[in-house]
Amino acid sequence: MDTVDADMKIEDVRRQILLAARHRFDRYGFGKTTMAEIARDCGMSAANLYRYFASKGDIGASIAEEWFAYTEGRMAAMAAAIEGDAAAKLEALILLRIDLIAELIAGSPHIDELIDQLCVERLDLIAAHKDRCGITIAGILEEGTKAGVFAVEDFATTASTIQAATMKFYYPDFIRTCERGELVDEAKRVVALLVSGLGGRR
Repeated sequence: MDTVDADMKIEDVRRQILLAARHRFDRYGFGKTTMAEIARDCGMSAANLYRYFASKGDIGASIAEEWFAYTEGRMAAMAAAIEGDAAAKLEALILLRIDLIAELIAGSPHIDELIDQLCVERLDLIAAHKDRCGITIAGILEEGTKAGVFAVEDFATTASTIQAATMKFYYPDFIRTCERGELVDEAKRVVALLVSGLGGRR
């Protein structure tokens, strides 16, 4: 029981640190936030903070992983629940990504700094997130192929290609600077083109 209690306490402290860091990153940006400031916000010394996270980059990575998991869950849930054929699901999934990025920007206006940090230090996290999102897209492709909506042989590779073709709708800068209506219209046109290329009907 003591070990369980100790583990729970560690997780509680880590959660407190992540919440404090997220507040700092959202308000001041990743670059301007220091470990000492995060520690002070948590009522602990910087030395104690390093017992839970080796660096500010590790804290940022943990925050990113939480958002990745949230995004992946939302995408999978939509793919499972939405009514309509696979082409409609594919369109809905891309539009969901636009809304998820917009939601992220609204709550974390300096998110670009954290993304830049991940691109330098933790490309493995970004790659793993892409792969997990690709699994959801591949599932839609398989469903559509079985229903005769698509004619796809390699679901994983085609899913990765779709991600490359729709990358614009994943980037905060584009979501931030373009009107949502314009982005949605463009996304729909891109998906219609993809569906046509997949041998599907739209």
